Amino acid sequence: MTVDRAFTPPPTHEPVVLLEEQGHQERFTLPAAGQLGTCLTSFAAAVRAEGAASAREADHRHDAVAAMELADEIRRKAVRVTVGQ
Repeated sequence: MTVDRAFTPPPTHEPVVLLEEQGHQERFTLPAAGQLGTCLTSFAAAVRAEGAASAREADHRHDAVAAMELADEIRRKAVRVTVGQ
């Protein structure tokens, strides 16, 4: 799986995910999103809610950590496969 401009794309960028698997390719175009703005908005909300985090906010933090742990595990187990050479 590859993604063009996975980190810090411009807000109008629609990333393309390429899934390659034994001679088969699929492309998925994701909707544009302001990654930096979303991160800053989330950070500001967390700062404002310091000390008074609701159960829902705690769940979001847990989900974010779980997503990072999953990405780390995928990196550890991923094997690069070259297609079409």
